[in-house]
Parts: sequence; C-alpha cells; structure tokens
Amino acid sequence: MALSIACILFIIFFSASRPTWAQAGLSEAYVLTEDDLAFMPQFCRAKVTKKLPKNVYEGWSNKFGPENWLHMHHYCFGLKALQLSYSNFRDLTSRTYQARVAETEFNYVLRHSEEDFYMRPEILVHRGRAQTLARAYEPAKKSFEEALKINPKSVDAWVALGDLYSLIGRKNDAIKTLEQAIEVTGEEQNKKILLRLNDLRSTNSQSKKPSLPAE
Repeated sequence: MALSIACILFIIFFSASRPTWAQAGLSEAYVLTEDDLAFMPQFCRAKVTKKLPKNVYEGWSNKFGPENWLHMHHYCFGLKALQLSYSNFRDLTSRTYQARVAETEFNYVLRHSEEDFYMRPEILVHRGRAQTLARAYEPAKKSFEEALKINPKSVDAWVALGDLYSLIGRKNDAIKTLEQAIEVTGEEQNKKILLRLNDLRSTNSQSKKPSLPAE
C-alpha cells in the first residue's frame, strides 16, 4: 500500500512539473500564437489552425501540391524555432537548442516534399541560417550553395552566404560573394546586397590603412 501511495505521489509530482519543462524547451516552438502567425506566411494560419474556410485550405493545397502541403506545418514550426533561436542569441545553449529544432523541422520538409517543389531554395536558406546559429558553419555553407544551385538568382541565398563568410572572418570571400550576387542576379540596386557590400568594403579599406608610428 505504501508503495502505491509513493507511486501516486511521484506521478502527481511529475505531472505537475512536466509542463514547465516542456514550455521552456521543445514544445515552445510548436505553439504558434496569434502574434507568431501575424509575422508568418499566410499559409501557416491555414495549415496550423485549420479555422479558415475549407476553400481557403484547399486553395493552398492546390498551390503547393497535395504532397508538399501535407508537411508544411513543419516549415511553420521551423520558422518559430528559428525566431526563438534569434531571440535567445546571447544564450548559447538556448540559441543552439532552438536552432537544432529549426534545422530538424526544415530537414523534415526537405525530405518529404517533392524534388521540384518551388520552395526548396527558401527552405534551404532557412536551414542554413539555423545551422549558422548553431555554429555548424560548413553545413550552413552547403545549404546556401544548394539553394543557389537550384535558384542562382536567390538574393536571400547570396546574402546569407555572404553573411556567413563575414561572420567567420572571411571578409574577402564575403565581398566576392556579394559582387557575384549582383552579377548573377542583376540586382544592382538591391539594398540587402549593397548595404552589406559597402560596409564590408569600408571595413576592409580601414583595416588596410597603415598604423601611425608610436610616439
């Protein structure tokens, strides 16, 4: 009888403590609030809440293709985890954890969607960003390069690759990447590219200035 009471007490204690643990960890990425959905693609609301009219849901399914649409809630969860990783940037443990959750969700969509799914480059870029946040720099580079192989005109992929090079101290490679981005995409006035390129060039020129002799 004493054992049964002990077991009951343990179950009560575990049940009471588990939500707090879950909310602080994995489950947080899988709870999409109205605030989250407001900053996500419109299809996330249709896919996750399923509170919209049936014809809206079917419209998204037709646009994505039924096989791809089936798995797109994982993409939305990946976006939430990615946002959480950025939000916890100064906390390496939390940042890395949520980045890994994001990477897992994006990988799921990539594995289960069709090879010619038009969103693959975008998903690869997001995966690369998650890998960058987790300090998995070589896999991140491969993700960006894979996105560019599919869509060479993806400005986001070029910019993300340039940001990665800059982050790891390869400033010259970052500059070359952004210059190549302008050449390939034809986006000569794209602010995403130009702001980074001008900043890198400025930093590079300052670092090459001769230092003043000590007095």
